[in-house]
Amino acid sequence: MLFAVHIRTRLPDHSADLDGLSAHGAVHLVLAELDTVLRVHGPDGVVVTPREIRCQADQRGLSIKAAVEAPSAHSAETALRLTVRRVLAERAEFAGWSVATCRAQSSFVGVPAGRER
Repeated sequence: MLFAVHIRTRLPDHSADLDGLSAHGAVHLVLAELDTVLRVHGPDGVVVTPREIRCQADQRGLSIKAAVEAPSAHSAETALRLTVRRVLAERAEFAGWSVATCRAQSSFVGVPAGRER
């Protein structure tokens, strides 16, 4: 099934707001990392496949929207949340950043057209 996943990240509380250049750089880095993910393998043979990923920044973090194929909304949400957490943890530029919210819905509503794989 196709699910829309929306993830919000946030800066550490003590950090200054993102300026335009920092926001653009954060979007670029996250998309560069997420675009390399062809599929996420979970327990019991669960496979989640990202199809489209979009990302926008605001002053306090990123809004990531993805269309993914997954067996359930829960597996779609878990796979994307853990993948974004890994990206944030592995890049020094995102030290202290965290995933604030993550939700999946079975509708494709809310995921704008973007790069398709």
